[in-house]
Amino acid sequence: MFTTSVMAQDVRKIYVTCCPSYSLWVARFMTGIHKRMGDIVKQDKVVTLDVIHKLIEGLEEDFLTEPEQAAKENISDAALFILTSFLERLRGE
Repeated sequence: MFTTSVMAQDVRKIYVTCCPSYSLWVARFMTGIHKRMGDIVKQDKVVTLDVIHKLIEGLEEDFLTEPEQAAKENISDAALFILTSFLERLRGE
């Protein structure tokens, strides 16, 4: 019976092994364990609609009190970036 398994871990590395503890399933399992233990942390903090409203209100006040046109363009670019980033991450249809 053929017991050798092939596992590709990176783009440049391919491993041939017959060890059951050195398989793709075990590698993914170990990654999941480390995520659950907190060794691998990916921050996913929520930005609420109230925070977005306060940001836009502050930028709008800055925009209305700014006399220079170039500074107004920078403020409007920042507001556009904030709104676009927030709206494209909304879930649903």
